[in-house]
Amino acid sequence: METTPYEPIERYVRGRKMENGAYSSILSDGIGVPSIKDTDWALRIFGSLHLPLADPDTTLDWLHKVSGEILEEGDIKSGYHLVRSSLALGGILPDFSGFLSEAAKRLVPGDSSFFEEDGRLAQCHFWLWIEASGIGESPEGQRRIRTFLEHRMPSLIREPSDLPSLGHALESLHLLGIGMERISQKQWESFQDPATGFRLTPKSRMSTLETLWWGKAISRRFRLPIFYPEAVQCFLDECRTRKGGYGPRPGAVPDLESTGFALELLNA
Repeated sequence: METTPYEPIERYVRGRKMENGAYSSILSDGIGVPSIKDTDWALRIFGSLHLPLADPDTTLDWLHKVSGEILEEGDIKSGYHLVRSSLALGGILPDFSGFLSEAAKRLVPGDSSFFEEDGRLAQCHFWLWIEASGIGESPEGQRRIRTFLEHRMPSLIREPSDLPSLGHALESLHLLGIGMERISQKQWESFQDPATGFRLTPKSRMSTLETLWWGKAISRRFRLPIFYPEAVQCFLDECRTRKGGYGPRPGAVPDLESTGFALELLNA
């Protein structure tokens, strides 16, 4: 008999751990693909639930083994998840200054007019989060990102592309200490949906738990109203699976990232 509504989530997450200490959303009979993102989200979930980890040293050893490869590849998102995971377990990280410097050059080329935005706003956020964690710095890299965001934000505020990108951009400005222009009521209304609570874009009816998470996060930061809180809760309930985890949308296979978003929405 379940004593708390979080026990199914705990069982699901513990069942995603591999023998090498990593976590994987795609895991069957102990066989899966170890994932730095899944490991990060598993550790976040345990932290949110104030639960002890089973054999954290094994996970820390795995993080140490993959850290060199991640640093060499220079992928900002993987670096972000590595830092979060290692800090959660009290691990010792190398200096990330070189990583940050090279990553910023690829992220924001010298001519930012050719900047491609697909996923790059999220990477700006992750880059700035890594630097803010105190394990490395790159003044030139930060200058590149600051310049781009200062030029891009006015048009992004006037006509946001999608809710997660807007959220990542706003969090980047917060990390840089740049004042944030308030979102208009009309723009905020365009992202709200009576069926799901929030929609990915003003012209789309599609939604995911990530979209809902960013909707609530932006709502808290700017003290903006949520017009359809019942729809948010209903969508959240529909994303829950029999395995205890949550999928990104109703009927989808559960994964650790979506389960983490769901847990934070439940606790919001």
